[in-house]
Amino acid sequence: MTQLRALKLTLDNSEDLDTVDTDILATALPKLSFLTQLGITFEGSWTFQEPTLLKFFEAFQSMKNLTDLAIDLGGCRFSYYYYEAGSILESLQYVVGTSIQKLSLTLFQNFNNENLKELSTALKGLNLLQGLSLDLFSWYKFSKEAFAGFCSALARLILLTSLSLYFPSGMTDNKIVQNIASALMSLQNLMSLKLGLRFDNGAGDQQFQTLFTNLKCLKSLKYLEIQVADQKKITDTSLEALGESLKELNSLKSVSLDFSSTPHITDKGIEALCYGIQEASSSLVRLRLKFDKNENLCEDSMYKLGKALQALVSLYAVEFCFRRCFKIAGFQGLFKTMGGMKNLEEIKLSLPYSEENDREVCSLKKRKNDLVISFFKNKNWI
Repeated sequence: MTQLRALKLTLDNSEDLDTVDTDILATALPKLSFLTQLGITFEGSWTFQEPTLLKFFEAFQSMKNLTDLAIDLGGCRFSYYYYEAGSILESLQYVVGTSIQKLSLTLFQNFNNENLKELSTALKGLNLLQGLSLDLFSWYKFSKEAFAGFCSALARLILLTSLSLYFPSGMTDNKIVQNIASALMSLQNLMSLKLGLRFDNGAGDQQFQTLFTNLKCLKSLKYLEIQVADQKKITDTSLEALGESLKELNSLKSVSLDFSSTPHITDKGIEALCYGIQEASSSLVRLRLKFDKNENLCEDSMYKLGKALQALVSLYAVEFCFRRCFKIAGFQGLFKTMGGMKNLEEIKLSLPYSEENDREVCSLKKRKNDLVISFFKNKNWI
């Protein structure tokens, strides 16, 4: 057991786990001197106080071989969560200057501006980071000053090859997108980028144009995932900028784009995006597009998408969601293209229902074994 190199723990106090148990566990961790990867997930309803968390982080400091650390609080309910979030981020000082190369934090509920500042301070000391994943849900609204400081700290992590930022709430200021765009300019070694942004009031279209334009600087990028769902101000112009960047990212293997509930995107934007995908890396093997709840898209979008797919000779898996795009009456051209792609093995589709689509799916199933499809009709799945 002392030579264990990877450990993943789920601590659920609904199973009679209490503070004493966690204290014992924290004390035992440094004895695993060979451990390089550690993941801890807290579930249930926790009420423990700062000393318990400090013991964990003090343990991390003593684990000299630890390179990969993941802490997940997303599934738990703290009685004093504001205090706990602060103590977690303050306690990151105990791993500053250690050999940590990959850090993953999932926090939920009352993550506020002060917490964001504490996180920024901690990141400045983690100079060896190659992978960073932050999933920070908050009912609070981040100020532009706090977020600018966070992005400034992020830009200093020049060794990063993998970055995942998910902020499903708490965004109100347009300049937040611009700050992220500026930080990306310094992260030239990125091979994997995941961005999940949601704004309460909607960010300006110009800000997303800047963000998508800056992506072209990430020449080593292989995996790209962007989610800007419920973004009511984004337009075709932003997708045109994204399409232009995709044409210059020649190492891409996987692209996932979620623009659900973006009512101002039309066939023109889809055409620009498809052209970019068509000119992207010939090594692209996975493609996921989600444009749920858009009533501006018509058959022309599907024609352009089918044409783009024809150029992706290495494509292995696709997932398309157009389930509430009711103006798209037919997907025949798209079905025909996918049916003729030799390397395409995995297909997942969420589409509005029509008898014609149903017939096309039956035909496609005869040629592709691994096909998952769900139809949406009259606001219900069928």
